Amino acid sequence: MSEVIENQEVKDIQIEFKPAAINVLEEEKFKEYIDKVVAEYKGYVPKADNLTVDRKTRAKLNGLMTNLEARRKEIKKEINVPYTEFESWYKKAIKPMQDVTSTIDAGIKKIETEQKEERKKLFMNCWLN
Repeated sequence: MSEVIENQEVKDIQIEFKPAAINVLEEEKFKEYIDKVVAEYKGYVPKADNLTVDRKTRAKLNGLMTNLEARRKEIKKEINVPYTEFESWYKKAIKPMQDVTSTIDAGIKKIETEQKEERKKLFMNCWLN
């Protein structure tokens, strides 16, 4: 058996990683907009006689949240592109090692199963005799 398994070699592999920066260029404007919407509706209590208007208000607020979330998800998707590319490369690169490991694992399991069955047979033979 060769001694090619060296954990230090894995630690020595150099992978350059630069964390992405996200800059909200109009952060204050964004906060002001959120604060304005919150101030307008904070403490608002829907009323039965105003239900139609309340439903429209809820729909409008939900639409705003949906748009904000869509933009956040768009940014996340873009920022994850480098990782997705790295992950794809990584999975292809380690596939041969996974295959070797799976083959060894299957062989060990087969031997263990055979040994277990042999022990059962010996036990049954001893117990019956």
